[in-house]
Amino acid sequence: MKEIFCTSLELARRIGCTHVSVKKLIERHKKHEAFGNLNIEKAGKMGRPAKVYMLTESQTLFLVLLMDNSKNVLKEKIKFIKEFFENDRKIMNELSKSR
Repeated sequence: MKEIFCTSLELARRIGCTHVSVKKLIERHKKHEAFGNLNIEKAGKMGRPAKVYMLTESQTLFLVLLMDNSKNVLKEKIKFIKEFFENDRKIMNELSKSR
């Protein structure tokens, strides 16, 4: 089954905050059992490459639950949940068709 990822850059863009803020939140809570293993990639072609986290569905949801409920954050929390549920539904339909 294919794992769905959201990068820390994408999360920052959608929530409307800086990538640095998202990375600080990850660093602050990365030892929590809800995170599990964190996948990290390096991004950027010039200068020092930036650390970008490849977040699983549960890691993304855990992070957005930790964020303050500003108007934009709340809107994006709802979108993330709907998107993840929709992806899960599609995967389950594909699995049931292949049996």
